[in-house]
Amino acid sequence: MKLSRFIVSVTAAMALLAGFAVEARTAADFFVSAPDEVLPLVPQSTRLDMLDYFSSGLSTTSPNATRGRARIMLNEPTKLQAELSRDSNIQIALFPAERDTVVAVIETVLTPVADSSVSFYDTSWNLLALTMPSLKPIDFVPESLRKEASKAELPDVVFGRIDFNPETGYLTVNNTTAGYYAEQDRPDGLALMSTSIQYALRGNRLRKVANTSDK
Repeated sequence: MKLSRFIVSVTAAMALLAGFAVEARTAADFFVSAPDEVLPLVPQSTRLDMLDYFSSGLSTTSPNATRGRARIMLNEPTKLQAELSRDSNIQIALFPAERDTVVAVIETVLTPVADSSVSFYDTSWNLLALTMPSLKPIDFVPESLRKEASKAELPDVVFGRIDFNPETGYLTVNNTTAGYYAEQDRPDGLALMSTSIQYALRGNRLRKVANTSDK
C-alpha cells in the first residue's frame, strides 16, 4: 500500500513538472530571447528594463543603440508592441502552427509614411522560408473594381502598415499609400484601393482573407 501511494505521488509530481515545462511562452518571452541581430536597436538587458518599466506602469523610456529612446506600448500573451526609436516600432506576434509556434517580427518605419516588413522564425529563432506576398497597388483594388481600375491611374508605389490581431490571428496590411502624395498629386485610382488586406497563416503559407474598406 505504501509503495502504491509513493508511485502515485511521484506520478503526480512528474505530471505537475511536465505541466510547468510545456507552459506556453509569451510574446514577451520571445522579445527577451531574440538574438541581437533580430533586434539590434535594443540589446537584451535593455529589453528586460523595458519590460520592468511597462509592468510597473511607468512611461519611462530606455536608451537604444543609437541614443534614441525605446519603450513597450502593448504586452499581451501573443502580441508585444514597442517603439524602438522616434521613427520605428516593432511587433512580436505568435501564430499557432501545426508543429510549433511561428514567431513574426514586424518592423514599421516612417518613409515618410508608415511602411512595414515582417520576418518569420521558429521558436529557436531560425529564419523560416515563410514570407509576406509582395504587394502591388492593384492588389488593394477589390475584384469588383478591377475593370474600373484598368481605366484609372494607380499609384506607382504602395505602402502598408502591418498589424497583428491576436483575436483573429490575422495579419492586416493597412494601406498608407495616400499619405505619400500631396492632395493635388494624388492619382485618381487611389480612391479605388481598399483600406487594408487581411492574411491568415494556413499551413506554411499566408493566404489572403479579404480586402476591406471604410468607403
